[in-house]
Amino acid sequence: MKILMFALMVLAVLFAPARPVYADSIDYTVLKMKNELGLSQEQADSVKNIFRDRAKAQKEMLRDAEGEEITDQEQVNRVTKQLDEQQAKALAQVLDVDQMRKWSQKQSVRNRLNKDKVNFSDALATGSFTPGAASIQY
Repeated sequence: MKILMFALMVLAVLFAPARPVYADSIDYTVLKMKNELGLSQEQADSVKNIFRDRAKAQKEMLRDAEGEEITDQEQVNRVTKQLDEQQAKALAQVLDVDQMRKWSQKQSVRNRLNKDKVNFSDALATGSFTPGAASIQY
């Protein structure tokens, strides 16, 4: 019985449909954006750099906070919001109006869950958003 179960598990692994392997979630997100938004290769490369820069900055922030016994959650939230705003500004520079609208719509669920972050739904309705002191029109 054990041999039969083992054989079935081996066959299941061998014949399972292959899923693409991505280096990280950034690659997956960019590929998804490329397909859904029709990004050019140049845009996809720029978006990947924007996401990597943000991930690097967040990793540094968390590494800096790691050594402290008490982490100021409000400070972490402020920095995270600032990183989100910087990312949104950078994306607005790379994506065209239609792509930005589609991306904004895709982010609406995230915005409902994270009310204190950049609200792409409001940006879609008004055609602009105001991260911090800067106002961006698209």
